[in-house]
Amino acid sequence: VILNHYGIIDGDKMRLKLKYQGKEKVLNLKAKDYNSKTFNILNESKNIDETLIQKKAYWIKELKNLNSLYFQYNDCEEREDFKIKEVIDFIKKSNLNRLIIDLRNNKGGDSDVLVPLIHFLREREDEISLIILTGRDTYSSAIINLMSLKNIKNSITLGEIPHGGPTHFQEPKSFILPQTNIELSCSTMIYRSRGYGFTDSFKPKYIVNTKMEDFLSGKDTQMEFIRKYIWK
Repeated sequence: VILNHYGIIDGDKMRLKLKYQGKEKVLNLKAKDYNSKTFNILNESKNIDETLIQKKAYWIKELKNLNSLYFQYNDCEEREDFKIKEVIDFIKKSNLNRLIIDLRNNKGGDSDVLVPLIHFLREREDEISLIILTGRDTYSSAIINLMSLKNIKNSITLGEIPHGGPTHFQEPKSFILPQTNIELSCSTMIYRSRGYGFTDSFKPKYIVNTKMEDFLSGKDTQMEFIRKYIWK
């Protein structure tokens, strides 16, 4: 609606003129229905590293090759069939003192869900070595959890720079425009993190960007970095 109003597109079509180093090219583009199926290259790879597969809101397992525990936290939402308390119990029962918390695909939710685990790790910060994985899709409440986890003793942050900033708007609420009946969302709160402005990004200690060749073959660049350089 907005693009049509300003004449940027005509219906569902747009004519795009590109210029680069004296050369010019015109592209005729057509909008795609947002319900259309998108191509996921991970679904096409035959041998995908398990740490790249988003199974549920969160899951945990032992990684024998790293002598560590791996906790993939994809949504800040508690599972009814596997509470965070059970995750803590899983860690307690294990005799491993290394833990990887993967926030790479977490776009947010309720930051309080992870608080019991954060408190548990703080109480045992002299016993557990912690790595927090970040990614471009780490946003909102996941950033709040990240800022708490990074302050735990013996913790290391590693991965890509998150697109979500430590100081950000949150708590979105929806409303409907009366004239167009279009539903919009707008943040209703500001979360401020000391030392970070609205345009500042969090930079992990080890910035490890996903390699294209790894992405195409289903290999986990960040986990491979841990194997080679952190926990050899």
